[in-house]
Amino acid sequence: MKKAFQILLLMLIPLAVVEVALRVAGIGGSIIYDEDPACGYRPRPGQRFATMGTPIEILADGFRGPAARTNMLFLGDSVTYGTAYVKDADTFPALLGGANGGVNGWGLQNVARFLEGSADDAFPTVIWTIPTCDVLRPFMTLRSGLISTNRRMWFRLEYLLRFIWYGHIRTQPAPNDPATFEANQSAVLTSAAALKQQGRRLVLVFLPYRDEALGQVLPETPFAQRLREAATAAGMEILIADPGSDAPGYYRDPAHLTPAGNRWLAGVIRAYLEKQP
Repeated sequence: MKKAFQILLLMLIPLAVVEVALRVAGIGGSIIYDEDPACGYRPRPGQRFATMGTPIEILADGFRGPAARTNMLFLGDSVTYGTAYVKDADTFPALLGGANGGVNGWGLQNVARFLEGSADDAFPTVIWTIPTCDVLRPFMTLRSGLISTNRRMWFRLEYLLRFIWYGHIRTQPAPNDPATFEANQSAVLTSAAALKQQGRRLVLVFLPYRDEALGQVLPETPFAQRLREAATAAGMEILIADPGSDAPGYYRDPAHLTPAGNRWLAGVIRAYLEKQP
């Protein structure tokens, strides 16, 4: 029994050291979401955590910090949210002084349904960023979406193991379904009409995949083009943010932006708004 205890202790000590190191480094803190019957789910208000060493704050209104300094609301998926690698203040919504309403894993229908229940006069201008990866994404929920867990994990080691398992071993394919395109396009057009009726402004920002910016044609590419054409035909404001050959320095992976990429996109949007006040 004594020998068995010693072996167990020798096994636990390295795990305890790793656990302490992860906590000191600010790695493994998890975001918690609340299910929402209207838009699927949203971040639970009033959270502070660090997942990848970067402190993140979710404000009392469910938006990512810092608090808005202007009357612009930015909506979208994890590209707008900024991922766990980018500081709150370095996301492009924060750089433009707006409210960051991006939510990890959201699709176009999630954003549209959020807008249906949000006639918020505090944000008369809505900037909706649509990466190409969203055009075929169905309505996402916590039960069927990209979120592997939705609870506060007691141990940071659990997060590390999940990160390795879901990120590198059992990776999930992107939820792209061509059958959802018509519903997604309808959701965007309907939201635009509703905002116009409310007297609010909507700007759609189309952001390509990194490989698209470098000249490749991906399965979603023609659908993104169709959505842009439909939005233009409907008289919507659209901005195509294409970094071209500079894309490698602006993207952390095929879809998400680096801090430099967030600064670039903020500059593109700022220049557009200055020309189209």
